[in-house]
Amino acid sequence: MKKKITISLIILAVIVAGIAIYFIQKPKEPETIKIGAILPLTGPLAFMGTPVKNGMELAKEMINEELLKEGKNYRFEIIIEDSKGDPKTGVTNLQHLLVTHNPKIITAFLTGVCLAIKPIAEKEKILFFAQTVSPVIAKDRNYTFRFHYSFKEEGKKIAEYLNKKIMKKEIKTIGFIYSNDPSTTYEVEEIIIQNLLLENRKILKESFHVGEKDFKGIVSKIKTHSLDAIGVFGYGPDVRSILKVLAELRVNEDKIIFGNLGFIEIDKVPYEIVKNAIFALPPFLISSHKDQKILQFENKYKARWGEIQSYSAYYAYDLMYFIRDIIEKNGGKLDKSENIIKIINNGVFNLMTGSYSFKDGDAHPAVALGKYSKEMKLEEILNE
Repeated sequence: MKKKITISLIILAVIVAGIAIYFIQKPKEPETIKIGAILPLTGPLAFMGTPVKNGMELAKEMINEELLKEGKNYRFEIIIEDSKGDPKTGVTNLQHLLVTHNPKIITAFLTGVCLAIKPIAEKEKILFFAQTVSPVIAKDRNYTFRFHYSFKEEGKKIAEYLNKKIMKKEIKTIGFIYSNDPSTTYEVEEIIIQNLLLENRKILKESFHVGEKDFKGIVSKIKTHSLDAIGVFGYGPDVRSILKVLAELRVNEDKIIFGNLGFIEIDKVPYEIVKNAIFALPPFLISSHKDQKILQFENKYKARWGEIQSYSAYYAYDLMYFIRDIIEKNGGKLDKSENIIKIINNGVFNLMTGSYSFKDGDAHPAVALGKYSKEMKLEEILNE
């Protein structure tokens, strides 16, 4: 009897030891790093928000696969809420997202929405990566960083181009047609015009509301002035409509036409209406600049969703890899925002869309000047 008890106790001890070893050696479940995203998925700007969503989702899937292969103990999850392009809706949905999911990182798209969300991120001490073209988001902040194309850098590039023409006396008067959204107004009025080597009386300004359909009145007014150059600044649909009216009223025939990256978002237009246009854009969109990383991203995106409708998809994709980089540099964890902030401020990040370093919370991406070829491919402008 004693022998049986002893054997039973030994067997029990082995089982208990085995269970203990199993739980000690059992790999921990990967930590889920939640990223809350407030994007315009419905409404007039959904054509821009959907590519952002797609770019982030594609990067998340690729990164999670890479982390699994590398044996890393964290994964990404993206929780998306629709802002409808409206700041108030964006704030309401962010507050809901914070309560229900408690993300450690948040991001948003569009300047107005980002500016409305920023105070919440600062108060709650949540890392906020603003996908906006306006650098004003990076003022008076601790936890907010701007990661996107920059209208400030773009405006400086355009002003430099125009000033060369002014110095050569090819341009004496300039007209601007631009949307009155905060980012575009800032670029035209605060960056470009303020840096032009022209007197104010030689500069004509005409603004319009985002989503406006009839541009004949503005273009007719522009036509009555003797202008050497006309700038068109707005979102893709706006730029396309304005260019069509310029061509219809034959205003563009003997003028220098220039503009912002809204020119890269126009589609299904004849070459004749863009053949004289020169505009700013991210260098990685120019055919001769596309490296293997860009081509791989484009192929994967197109295979899943078709043509890329907005340049913002590239930056959204890179934002996810940027977040992965800062977490890796923090030892594979997201513990304290203060540590991550130091890493961002002191680091250089080599990503698909370029090399980034942050000064006062603002990314400074490269900007190029381009034009369309007869085949409607983007080409770089050099030595203009």
